[in-house]
Amino acid sequence: MEPDAHREGRTVVFQAWVGRPAPPFIERCMASAAGWARTRGFEYRRLGEPFLDVLPGWYRERLGSHILQQTNLARLRYAREALAEGAERAIWLDADILVYDPGGFTLEAPEGFALCREAWMQPQRDGAAFMFGVNQAVVVADRGAPLLDELIDAHESLVRDRPENVQRFGTATALLSSIHETRPLPLLTNVAMLNPAMLVEIAGGDAGPVTREYVRRHGYPTQAANLTLSMVGVGFDGVVATERDFDAAVDVLTVTRGAPLDLARAYGPSSAQSRGTR
Repeated sequence: MEPDAHREGRTVVFQAWVGRPAPPFIERCMASAAGWARTRGFEYRRLGEPFLDVLPGWYRERLGSHILQQTNLARLRYAREALAEGAERAIWLDADILVYDPGGFTLEAPEGFALCREAWMQPQRDGAAFMFGVNQAVVVADRGAPLLDELIDAHESLVRDRPENVQRFGTATALLSSIHETRPLPLLTNVAMLNPAMLVEIAGGDAGPVTREYVRRHGYPTQAANLTLSMVGVGFDGVVATERDFDAAVDVLTVTRGAPLDLARAYGPSSAQSRGTR
């Protein structure tokens, strides 16, 4: 029996897109998540602006126009509501997550709760730094799991009591990683996190040196990837990934079921680039 299908009762998978129309590659990512959920027999919900109504008024007022920060708490509170309404498990996936191997994508949460292990490669003068942290790109919460309430309280306490500490990632990676240092959180390891250099390499048709190094350092098989929407058009060590690159990378990962991110291939001989997928 598949690990993420072992629980009796209803599983709700939900995503949200708030604001401007979603770029084509985001629509494709969300379609991949919806397709994965439905093949597993899960209920799928795509949410819009009303998604933020689960937040306390004071919280939204404090954060103002910082929609990303608002969604960091909204996903946790919405999960709690779905569980209170009768779901046995609630799963959140960021809109920019592409499930490229739906048959192999399982979400194991033996403790009844799981977040995402963040593995990020950052270029430096003498090479590349590989940093590990925690993010909420994927959240798995079972009914009765105490960590859900604890993290909701941590988000709200930070914004209420220390708003000066709320920065771009203050209620997501920074907060969760600091908690993880003192109390290890259960983490999923099967979601890659792509930087612009990796996206451009993959868009060209295969894994280049940056992608191969990432896969080796990450060290776990993956069936989905966080495409990192915030990096569209942003300079990254001299590389800029455009929306066209994001779309082309989705093409390659979908058609090959993530071959450029395959752990075994990363240790093999370098593959030829550009196989005509663009």
